[in-house]
Amino acid sequence: MANCYCGSSTPFEDCCQVYLKGTQKAPTAETLMRSRYSAYAIGDANI
Repeated sequence: MANCYCGSSTPFEDCCQVYLKGTQKAPTAETLMRSRYSAYAIGDANI
């Protein structure tokens, strides 16, 4: 597993992917913005 695109040392599947899939709500504005960057990085900015 690769680290998340947002810059954390957590795997993408355990970090931003849960917010992008709508499984969980981002707890902070920073987390939301990091997840949006991850969506951009994977080419799925329409999420």
